[in-house]
This record gives sequence, C-alpha cells and structure tokens, in this order.
Amino acid sequence: MSDHIVESISSVYKKISHAAMRVGRDPLEVKLLAVTKTVSPEVIREAVDAGVRLLGESRVQEAKE
Repeated sequence: MSDHIVESISSVYKKISHAAMRVGRDPLEVKLLAVTKTVSPEVIREAVDAGVRLLGESRVQEAKE
C-alpha cells in the first residue's frame, strides 16, 4: 500500500475530527466522500484499505468500469 495515500487519508480524517470537535459535533457523524478522477482500481483499493468507505467517480465512463 502506498504510504502517501495512507498518510493523506489519515491527515484528512484528523482534520475532520478536529474541526468537528471544535464546533461540538461528534466526529463519527461526519462522513468523508472521496472522489476519484481517472485513477486505477488499485489506487481505489488502497484508499478503501486505508479506511475510505464512500467513493464517487467524477467521470461516468470510469465509474462504469
């Protein structure tokens, strides 16, 4: 698994958590929707393995594959 992907996703989740706590929200109520644009299925798998659960694809043709 790419360390860059894991570190990036971890950083985003930390920022979400801090922002939620700062405004009095439960961080677990905030959902991250990751959107891809022409990335390989392997990269998407790495993101899922790193904890991403909601995914969108910005190009319809790519999403069909």
